[in-house]
Amino acid sequence: MGAEKKKEKEEKKEKKEKKQDKQEKQEKQEKQEKQEKVVMEKKEKNQDKVVMEKKEKKQDKQEKVEKQDKQDKQEKVEKQEKVEKVDKQEKVEKVDKQEKVEKVDKQEKVEKVKKVKKEQDLDRMTVKELRTLAAESTDLVGTHEMKKAELLTAIKEAKGIKEEKAPKEKVERAAITIKQLKAKIVELKEKREEARKAKDKRMVDILRRRINRAKKRTRKLSQA
Repeated sequence: MGAEKKKEKEEKKEKKEKKQDKQEKQEKQEKQEKQEKVVMEKKEKNQDKVVMEKKEKKQDKQEKVEKQDKQDKQEKVEKQEKVEKVDKQEKVEKVDKQEKVEKVDKQEKVEKVKKVKKEQDLDRMTVKELRTLAAESTDLVGTHEMKKAELLTAIKEAKGIKEEKAPKEKVERAAITIKQLKAKIVELKEKREEARKAKDKRMVDILRRRINRAKKRTRKLSQA
């Protein structure tokens, strides 16, 4: 009986030790799994962080590229606007200059016509006026003894004024002038269309006035 109890006691002890070993192994296994899990979570977290950093870097790079593109476009637009502004200003200055030249030419022509008309209206002047004119604008001498007909002939010869003009030459000159004016009107209309396409209202208005003036001159020459 004593041996059996001892054996039973040893078996119980052995079972207890095995159970304890198994429990320790299980706890160790669980602890190891927990550690591996923590390591895995940490690794995943680091990976997420790396991915996020890469994403942020990529986004920053994209934003910089977009910002640079936007700046380049803005600079291009500003440069284009400056060029267009300079071109527009140059066109306006050119038109103004041309109008001034035309105005001066017109004024000179008017003065010339007035002068010629005045010289051609010698027949309407009195003897006193003819003598004054001869003294002021010619080198004629002895005009006080001349009669009106003699004064007229002498003054006209001194000034190179022809008594008569061939009407045929006048018609031919008028025809050439009308032709030139019509060509100019066509050219001005083309420029006006270009100004309309460019939406330059001021230039369109200027060219419209010039076309109207040219048309009026054409009508006057046609009626002459």
